[in-house]
Amino acid sequence: MQSENKTMGEMINAYYESITVTKSSKSKSSKKGLTNKEVIRFGKWYGFEQNVVDITPIMVEEYSNKVLANNLSTNVNSVQELRKFIRFINPKLTTGLRLKRKQKLSKNSSAINSDLSISTLTKAGYKAKSQELTEHKKTRIEIAEQIKIAAADKDVRENSALEAARESLGKLEAQIKELETVLANSQVVNEKTSKNRVSIGSQVVLQETATKKSTTYTIVAPIEASPLEMRISSQSPVGKGVLQHKSGDTVEIKTPGGLVTYKIKKVS
Repeated sequence: MQSENKTMGEMINAYYESITVTKSSKSKSSKKGLTNKEVIRFGKWYGFEQNVVDITPIMVEEYSNKVLANNLSTNVNSVQELRKFIRFINPKLTTGLRLKRKQKLSKNSSAINSDLSISTLTKAGYKAKSQELTEHKKTRIEIAEQIKIAAADKDVRENSALEAARESLGKLEAQIKELETVLANSQVVNEKTSKNRVSIGSQVVLQETATKKSTTYTIVAPIEASPLEMRISSQSPVGKGVLQHKSGDTVEIKTPGGLVTYKIKKVS
């Protein structure tokens, strides 16, 4: 599938159009009926308006580690459908997709406990999380006021505004609790202790030796990882593989698709 200049939303539509066309005439399944929630979740995570040509296997791997592994509703069938979609975009991207289930916990405790195992944050990451917590607490006050106004309506049986506000508050409280737990159990790391060697906080230019393609990444603590912003976890295969190496070094990274060799072009 030619994916150049195609957005994620366009590719999802094209994918399900192709499935609809290949269905036999006996099948009455609509495109809506064929839609897989894991594909939609991946599209929402990446951004429906984002160009798919910018997706890398590392981004797919981050999605697997941060979303698939922590979502108890994920099953093998949904992942298989997602794999077909990703292959539809670019077959090389599927090397980063894998379902590695973590220990089953409730949704809230799973998120919090996974964060507790991550005890480091960069200074920028700590500041960003603190600001996010402050904003959430401001929003909590606003939602509480919305609930107060909505509750003034005596007919609460069909009070959609009240129900929506309570649902929003519940989600927000979970986010606040998670952020408070993360900040309380994290330590700010000393970034870039060496100007020549890769450490947390370093910006690294990597060149894949096979394709000569260069990509710039920032190595961050796991909880700060954002593949769309090219910020990769220090615990990801690439992040872990380049730590403590210096400019000019060649490293081999073990990925689900095999070994990939990179040359470190620059460390800053």
